[in-house]
Amino acid sequence: MKNKQVKTVSVWISAVYIFTFFIYVFLLCFEYTTGTKRTQEQFSEVTRAISKSLRNAKPGSKNFYNTLLDSLDSMENIESLSITLNKKPILLYPSNTSIENLNSTSIFTEFYSSGINTPDGDLINFAVSIYKLKPSSIFYKGLIASLIIFIATAVTAVYLFTIKDGKEDEEETLENEKDGTGAEDKILNSIDYDAKPEVKAALENSKNTQKDVTSPQAEPAQVAEPALETEPAKTQNEEKETAPEQNESKEHGLFNPTTGFGWQSYLIPRLDKELIRAASSEQDLALITLRIPNIDWNTEAAKKISSLIIKTFKFDDLVFDYKTDGCCAIIQNEGTDSTIQIAENLHTNILSIIKEEKLDLNVNIGISTRSLRLISGERLARESEEALAHAMKDKESPIIAFRVNPEKYRAFLANQAEL
Repeated sequence: MKNKQVKTVSVWISAVYIFTFFIYVFLLCFEYTTGTKRTQEQFSEVTRAISKSLRNAKPGSKNFYNTLLDSLDSMENIESLSITLNKKPILLYPSNTSIENLNSTSIFTEFYSSGINTPDGDLINFAVSIYKLKPSSIFYKGLIASLIIFIATAVTAVYLFTIKDGKEDEEETLENEKDGTGAEDKILNSIDYDAKPEVKAALENSKNTQKDVTSPQAEPAQVAEPALETEPAKTQNEEKETAPEQNESKEHGLFNPTTGFGWQSYLIPRLDKELIRAASSEQDLALITLRIPNIDWNTEAAKKISSLIIKTFKFDDLVFDYKTDGCCAIIQNEGTDSTIQIAENLHTNILSIIKEEKLDLNVNIGISTRSLRLISGERLARESEEALAHAMKDKESPIIAFRVNPEKYRAFLANQAEL
């Protein structure tokens, strides 16, 4: 279907080019072929104008020139004009015109000459060269043709880009709808040639996790805390905290009715898809992990905080629970610096609510961004969580960002592949 549209557009734009060029040439040829008759009429007009000027003024006087110019409708069609009195020039147009070269032949002009006696008996000779095809006609007709071609080209380019973007979105949607693993395969294939074994293993693990989530037989508890599965140690308390939330996910749909956030088990699959979308569009992507230890989400103050968080990130389907006292938020098309600014504003606003409600709570935020890397959602979530751990240890810096140098990262992967 797309190829057919491209062919149709190609035929259309080619037809516009050919038609525009044909009309341009046709109009110029038509003006040139009718030019001889038009030059004769113009010469007759010049003759009448000179005769009228001689009746009203003395040749060579200022009144003579004014009457002559008033009598001529326009000088646009005249290439050159000379008037002599007793073989002495009294008017040359343009002023640099040479009498010797006035009758030089050109395929675009027609030359005429004649003479008239003045009332005093003196002889007035005049010669005029008149355009059969005016330069102004060539210019303006060419300008219009160029404008038509430019507009047609611009419209075609915009349409082709629209088709291209629509085709990419359609292919991505079809791949995601098949089994939910097509997006992850793109990452694995794209870095397979230089991937560090640990990175590849993390990607494969993320791929297997996504298969479990999309399988109709998969239980939510089987993918509890997918962002933390690769950690060397995980306490039993953390497993107990996530299990009730995922059981509620099965009963209440996509969102936690208490916080209004998406269930934590849905974070990694959604993050993987957003990373693929960001990579295909060459955009950045950030993940914020926020914790407020000892918060009770059932209180009125906590309701205000959760509402503020959703309002800050605009899309409630990009905000997910994190353990029992925090959340994770995916921010599209934002780099490290801009995400830090968003986190600082959010941190200030949450502290205002805490102070207003007279609560003894702390707010800590960890940040990680894609930074032009091809990584899995699990890897990005782990980086954000590690940044949060540092923020919770550092009392003077409640916000910590995991900053990556993409060039050094690629060089690191390349060196590991050579080993």
